[in-house]
Amino acid sequence: MTPGAQVAAAIDILTEINAGDRPADDVAADYFRHRRYIGAKDRAQIAGHTYTVLRHRASLDWWIARCGVAIGPRSRMLSGLALIERWQREKIMASFDGGRFRPPLLCPAEERLVRSLAGHSLYHPEMPRAAANEIPEWLEPHLQSVFGKGLEREMSALNAPAPTDLRVNMLKADRERAQRALAAEGVAAEPTPLSPIGLRLHGRVPLGNLAAFKEGLVEVQDESSQIAALLADAGPGMRVVDFCAGAGGKTLALAARMANRGKLVACEVSSWRLERSARRLRRAGVHNVERRALSSERDKWVKKHAGSFDRVF
Repeated sequence: MTPGAQVAAAIDILTEINAGDRPADDVAADYFRHRRYIGAKDRAQIAGHTYTVLRHRASLDWWIARCGVAIGPRSRMLSGLALIERWQREKIMASFDGGRFRPPLLCPAEERLVRSLAGHSLYHPEMPRAAANEIPEWLEPHLQSVFGKGLEREMSALNAPAPTDLRVNMLKADRERAQRALAAEGVAAEPTPLSPIGLRLHGRVPLGNLAAFKEGLVEVQDESSQIAALLADAGPGMRVVDFCAGAGGKTLALAARMANRGKLVACEVSSWRLERSARRLRRAGVHNVERRALSSERDKWVKKHAGSFDRVF
Protein backbone atom coordinates (compact mmCIF):
# COMPACT_ATOMS: atom_id res chain seq x y z
CA MET A 1 0.00 0.00 0.00
CA THR A 2 1.10 3.56 -0.63
CA PRO A 3 1.49 5.93 2.34
CA GLY A 4 -1.67 7.68 1.18
CA ALA A 5 -3.64 4.43 1.09
CA GLN A 6 -2.48 3.63 4.63
CA VAL A 7 -3.62 7.07 5.80
CA ALA A 8 -7.00 6.63 4.06
CA ALA A 9 -7.52 3.33 5.87
CA ALA A 10 -6.66 4.94 9.21
CA ILE A 11 -9.18 7.73 8.53
CA ASP A 12 -11.83 5.11 7.76
CA ILE A 13 -11.16 3.40 11.11
CA LEU A 14 -11.25 6.71 13.01
CA THR A 15 -14.53 7.61 11.30
CA GLU A 16 -16.12 4.35 12.41
CA ILE A 17 -14.80 4.77 15.96
CA ASN A 18 -16.33 8.24 16.14
CA ALA A 19 -19.65 7.05 14.73
CA GLY A 20 -20.39 4.41 17.38
CA ASP A 21 -19.72 3.26 20.91
CA ARG A 22 -17.57 0.21 20.21
CA PRO A 23 -14.03 0.01 21.62
CA ALA A 24 -11.36 1.24 19.23
CA ASP A 25 -9.48 -2.07 19.17
CA ASP A 26 -12.66 -3.93 18.20
CA VAL A 27 -13.32 -1.52 15.34
CA ALA A 28 -9.75 -1.85 14.07
CA ALA A 29 -9.82 -5.66 14.37
CA ASP A 30 -13.06 -5.86 12.39
CA TYR A 31 -11.68 -3.53 9.73
CA PHE A 32 -8.67 -5.77 9.15
CA ARG A 33 -10.72 -8.96 9.46
CA HIS A 34 -12.80 -7.91 6.47
CA ARG A 35 -9.71 -6.92 4.49
CA ARG A 36 -7.45 -9.96 4.60
CA TYR A 37 -5.50 -8.60 1.64
CA ILE A 38 -3.84 -5.98 3.88
CA GLY A 39 -0.43 -7.35 4.86
CA ALA A 40 1.17 -7.27 8.30
CA LYS A 41 3.45 -4.29 7.58
CA ASP A 42 0.60 -2.23 6.19
CA ARG A 43 -1.58 -3.14 9.17
CA ALA A 44 1.14 -1.95 11.51
CA GLN A 45 1.41 1.39 9.68
CA ILE A 46 -2.37 1.87 9.61
CA ALA A 47 -2.68 1.02 13.31
CA GLY A 48 0.20 3.38 14.06
CA HIS A 49 -1.56 6.30 12.35
CA THR A 50 -4.84 5.45 14.10
CA TYR A 51 -3.51 5.16 17.63
CA THR A 52 -1.28 8.21 17.24
CA VAL A 53 -4.45 10.26 16.77
CA LEU A 54 -6.36 8.50 19.56
CA ARG A 55 -3.57 8.96 22.10
CA HIS A 56 -3.19 12.66 21.33
CA ARG A 57 -6.73 13.64 20.43
CA ALA A 58 -7.06 16.35 23.09
CA SER A 59 -3.94 18.24 22.03
CA LEU A 60 -4.67 17.73 18.31
CA ASP A 61 -8.19 19.08 18.78
CA TRP A 62 -6.76 22.16 20.52
CA TRP A 63 -4.54 22.88 17.51
CA ILE A 64 -7.36 22.30 15.02
CA ALA A 65 -9.68 24.65 16.91
CA ARG A 66 -6.89 27.22 17.19
CA CYS A 67 -6.53 27.14 13.41
CA GLY A 68 -10.29 27.63 12.96
CA VAL A 69 -10.91 24.30 11.22
CA ALA A 70 -13.71 21.81 11.85
CA ILE A 71 -12.65 18.91 14.09
CA GLY A 72 -13.04 15.45 12.60
CA PRO A 73 -11.14 12.31 11.53
CA ARG A 74 -9.48 14.00 8.53
CA SER A 75 -8.35 17.13 10.36
CA ARG A 76 -7.11 15.02 13.28
CA MET A 77 -5.15 12.81 10.91
CA LEU A 78 -3.65 15.82 9.13
CA SER A 79 -2.64 17.32 12.47
CA GLY A 80 -1.16 14.04 13.67
CA LEU A 81 0.88 13.64 10.51
CA ALA A 82 2.20 17.21 10.74
CA LEU A 83 2.80 17.57 14.49
CA ILE A 84 3.65 14.04 15.67
CA GLU A 85 4.81 12.01 12.68
CA ARG A 86 6.55 15.12 11.29
CA TRP A 87 5.42 14.71 7.70
CA GLN A 88 6.42 17.60 5.47
CA ARG A 89 3.70 19.57 3.73
CA GLU A 90 4.71 18.15 0.34
CA LYS A 91 4.32 14.55 1.55
CA ILE A 92 0.91 15.29 3.02
CA MET A 93 -0.27 16.96 -0.18
CA ALA A 94 1.03 14.05 -2.27
CA SER A 95 -0.85 11.55 -0.09
CA PHE A 96 -4.12 13.52 -0.15
CA ASP A 97 -4.26 13.70 -3.95
CA GLY A 98 -7.54 11.89 -4.58
CA GLY A 99 -5.76 9.02 -6.31
CA ARG A 100 -6.87 5.41 -6.17
CA PHE A 101 -7.25 4.23 -2.54
CA ARG A 102 -5.88 7.59 -1.30
CA PRO A 103 -7.79 10.34 0.53
CA PRO A 104 -9.64 13.04 -1.46
CA LEU A 105 -7.90 16.33 -2.16
CA LEU A 106 -7.58 18.79 0.70
CA CYS A 107 -10.18 21.51 0.89
CA PRO A 108 -9.01 25.14 1.39
CA ALA A 109 -9.53 24.93 5.17
CA GLU A 110 -7.46 21.74 5.38
CA GLU A 111 -4.70 23.31 3.29
CA ARG A 112 -4.70 26.25 5.71
CA LEU A 113 -4.44 23.82 8.64
CA VAL A 114 -1.42 22.06 7.14
CA ARG A 115 0.30 25.39 6.43
CA SER A 116 -0.42 26.68 9.94
CA LEU A 117 1.01 23.58 11.63
CA ALA A 118 4.27 23.56 9.67
CA GLY A 119 7.28 23.91 11.97
CA HIS A 120 5.30 23.52 15.21
CA SER A 121 5.68 20.80 17.82
CA LEU A 122 2.69 19.10 19.44
CA TYR A 123 2.68 20.95 22.77
CA HIS A 124 2.32 24.73 22.91
CA PRO A 125 2.90 27.06 25.90
CA GLU A 126 -0.68 28.37 25.62
CA MET A 127 -2.23 24.91 25.59
CA PRO A 128 -4.52 24.23 28.58
CA ARG A 129 -3.25 21.69 31.08
CA ALA A 130 -6.00 19.19 30.27
CA ALA A 131 -5.16 19.20 26.56
CA ALA A 132 -1.43 18.95 27.25
CA ASN A 133 -2.10 15.89 29.41
CA GLU A 134 -4.49 14.35 26.84
CA ILE A 135 -7.44 14.22 29.23
CA PRO A 136 -10.98 15.70 29.16
CA GLU A 137 -11.33 19.05 30.92
CA TRP A 138 -13.99 17.71 33.31
CA LEU A 139 -11.65 14.97 34.50
CA GLU A 140 -8.63 17.17 35.28
CA PRO A 141 -9.67 18.37 38.78
CA HIS A 142 -10.48 14.80 39.88
CA LEU A 143 -7.10 13.51 38.67
CA GLN A 144 -5.36 16.51 40.19
CA SER A 145 -6.83 15.67 43.60
CA VAL A 146 -5.46 12.13 43.30
CA PHE A 147 -2.01 12.70 41.78
CA GLY A 148 -1.16 16.29 42.73
CA LYS A 149 2.27 17.26 41.43
CA GLY A 150 2.62 13.85 39.82
CA LEU A 151 -0.27 14.40 37.39
CA GLU A 152 1.91 14.97 34.31
CA ARG A 153 4.07 11.95 35.07
CA GLU A 154 1.10 9.65 35.60
CA MET A 155 -0.79 10.84 32.51
CA SER A 156 2.31 10.48 30.36
CA ALA A 157 2.76 6.90 31.56
CA LEU A 158 -0.91 6.05 30.98
CA ASN A 159 -0.74 7.41 27.43
CA ALA A 160 2.37 5.47 26.43
CA PRO A 161 1.95 2.32 24.30
CA ALA A 162 1.54 -0.68 26.57
CA PRO A 163 3.91 -3.66 26.36
CA THR A 164 2.55 -6.90 24.94
CA ASP A 165 1.84 -9.17 27.90
CA LEU A 166 0.73 -12.78 27.73
CA ARG A 167 -1.00 -14.83 30.39
CA VAL A 168 0.12 -18.43 30.60
CA ASN A 169 -2.84 -20.81 30.51
CA MET A 170 -2.17 -22.92 33.59
CA LEU A 171 -4.65 -25.53 32.33
CA LYS A 172 -2.13 -26.45 29.65
CA ALA A 173 1.33 -25.24 30.69
CA ASP A 174 3.38 -23.54 33.38
CA ARG A 175 5.30 -20.34 32.71
CA GLU A 176 8.61 -22.07 32.00
CA ARG A 177 7.09 -24.42 29.45
CA ALA A 178 5.24 -21.60 27.69
CA GLN A 179 8.44 -19.55 27.61
CA ARG A 180 10.32 -22.46 26.03
CA ALA A 181 7.55 -22.99 23.48
CA LEU A 182 7.73 -19.34 22.43
CA ALA A 183 11.54 -19.44 22.26
CA ALA A 184 11.32 -22.49 19.99
CA GLU A 185 9.40 -20.30 17.54
CA GLY A 186 11.93 -17.48 17.79
CA VAL A 187 9.93 -15.30 20.19
CA ALA A 188 11.79 -13.92 23.21
CA ALA A 189 9.68 -13.47 26.34
CA GLU A 190 10.53 -12.66 29.93
CA PRO A 191 8.49 -13.11 33.12
CA THR A 192 6.30 -10.16 34.02
CA PRO A 193 7.59 -8.34 37.13
CA LEU A 194 4.39 -8.70 39.21
CA SER A 195 2.13 -11.40 37.81
CA PRO A 196 3.42 -14.95 38.46
CA ILE A 197 1.59 -16.25 35.37
CA GLY A 198 2.63 -13.60 32.84
CA LEU A 199 5.19 -13.26 30.07
CA ARG A 200 6.23 -10.00 28.41
CA LEU A 201 7.24 -9.84 24.76
CA HIS A 202 9.82 -7.58 23.19
CA GLY A 203 8.19 -5.68 20.33
CA ARG A 204 5.17 -6.64 18.26
CA VAL A 205 4.75 -10.29 17.37
CA PRO A 206 2.17 -11.88 14.98
CA LEU A 207 0.76 -14.11 17.71
CA GLY A 208 -1.94 -15.62 15.53
CA ASN A 209 0.72 -17.53 13.60
CA LEU A 210 2.38 -19.10 16.65
CA ALA A 211 1.72 -22.70 17.68
CA ALA A 212 1.93 -21.69 21.36
CA PHE A 213 -1.01 -19.35 20.79
CA LYS A 214 -3.02 -21.65 18.53
CA GLU A 215 -2.69 -24.49 21.03
CA GLY A 216 -3.92 -22.28 23.89
CA LEU A 217 -0.73 -22.18 25.94
CA VAL A 218 -0.88 -18.37 26.13
CA GLU A 219 -3.44 -15.59 25.82
CA VAL A 220 -2.92 -11.87 25.33
CA GLN A 221 -3.66 -10.10 28.61
CA ASP A 222 -2.18 -7.05 30.32
CA GLU A 223 -0.38 -7.77 33.56
CA SER A 224 -2.84 -5.58 35.49
CA SER A 225 -5.77 -7.69 34.31
CA GLN A 226 -3.92 -10.86 35.28
CA ILE A 227 -3.40 -9.49 38.79
CA ALA A 228 -7.07 -8.48 39.08
CA ALA A 229 -8.14 -12.02 38.22
CA LEU A 230 -5.64 -13.46 40.72
CA LEU A 231 -6.91 -11.19 43.49
CA ALA A 232 -10.42 -12.59 43.03
CA ASP A 233 -9.00 -15.77 44.62
CA ALA A 234 -11.38 -18.05 42.73
CA GLY A 235 -10.75 -21.74 43.41
CA PRO A 236 -11.79 -25.17 42.14
CA GLY A 237 -15.40 -26.06 42.89
CA MET A 238 -16.56 -22.49 43.52
CA ARG A 239 -19.49 -20.70 41.92
CA VAL A 240 -18.12 -17.55 40.28
CA VAL A 241 -19.69 -14.87 38.09
CA ASP A 242 -17.70 -12.51 35.86
CA PHE A 243 -20.24 -9.69 35.78
CA CYS A 244 -18.58 -7.68 32.97
CA ALA A 245 -16.96 -10.37 30.85
CA GLY A 246 -16.47 -8.55 27.54
CA ALA A 247 -14.64 -10.85 25.16
CA GLY A 248 -13.66 -13.18 28.01
CA GLY A 249 -10.02 -12.38 28.84
CA LYS A 250 -10.42 -12.34 32.62
CA THR A 251 -13.04 -15.09 32.41
CA LEU A 252 -10.33 -17.32 30.98
CA ALA A 253 -7.96 -16.36 33.78
CA LEU A 254 -10.60 -17.15 36.42
CA ALA A 255 -11.39 -20.50 34.77
CA ALA A 256 -7.71 -21.48 34.88
CA ARG A 257 -7.57 -20.64 38.60
CA MET A 258 -10.62 -22.86 39.08
CA ALA A 259 -8.87 -25.71 37.24
CA ASN A 260 -12.03 -26.16 35.14
CA ARG A 261 -13.95 -27.28 38.22
CA GLY A 262 -17.01 -25.50 39.56
CA LYS A 263 -19.35 -23.05 37.84
CA LEU A 264 -18.24 -19.85 36.11
CA VAL A 265 -20.83 -17.58 34.47
CA ALA A 266 -19.63 -14.93 32.01
CA CYS A 267 -22.15 -12.06 31.87
CA GLU A 268 -22.12 -9.17 29.43
CA VAL A 269 -24.65 -6.61 28.16
CA SER A 270 -22.99 -6.55 24.71
CA SER A 271 -23.93 -9.93 23.28
CA TRP A 272 -21.68 -9.50 20.24
CA ARG A 273 -18.67 -9.17 22.52
CA LEU A 274 -19.73 -12.24 24.45
CA GLU A 275 -19.94 -14.24 21.23
CA ARG A 276 -16.28 -13.51 20.55
CA SER A 277 -15.30 -15.44 23.66
CA ALA A 278 -16.50 -18.83 22.34
CA ARG A 279 -13.43 -19.43 20.20
CA ARG A 280 -11.07 -18.33 22.97
CA LEU A 281 -12.70 -20.70 25.45
CA ARG A 282 -12.32 -23.65 23.08
CA ARG A 283 -8.70 -22.84 22.35
CA ALA A 284 -7.91 -22.59 26.06
CA GLY A 285 -9.59 -25.92 26.85
CA VAL A 286 -12.09 -24.27 29.21
CA HIS A 287 -15.40 -26.08 29.71
CA ASN A 288 -16.85 -24.83 33.03
CA VAL A 289 -18.09 -21.50 31.63
CA GLU A 290 -21.69 -20.51 30.89
CA ARG A 291 -22.06 -17.38 28.77
CA ARG A 292 -25.07 -15.20 29.49
CA ALA A 293 -26.12 -11.96 27.79
CA LEU A 294 -27.87 -9.51 30.11
CA SER A 295 -30.26 -6.68 29.27
CA SER A 296 -28.74 -4.53 32.04
CA GLU A 297 -27.42 -4.78 35.60
CA ARG A 298 -31.08 -5.10 36.66
CA ASP A 299 -31.73 -8.12 34.44
CA LYS A 300 -34.17 -10.67 35.92
CA TRP A 301 -31.39 -13.28 35.89
CA VAL A 302 -29.33 -11.09 38.24
CA LYS A 303 -32.15 -10.77 40.77
CA LYS A 304 -32.89 -14.49 40.59
CA HIS A 305 -29.27 -15.47 41.34
CA ALA A 306 -28.41 -12.76 43.88
CA GLY A 307 -26.38 -14.18 46.74
CA SER A 308 -25.76 -17.51 45.03
CA PHE A 309 -22.08 -17.05 44.08
CA ASP A 310 -18.86 -17.42 46.04
CA ARG A 311 -17.18 -14.69 44.00
CA VAL A 312 -18.62 -11.79 41.98
CA PHE A 313 -15.96 -10.34 39.71
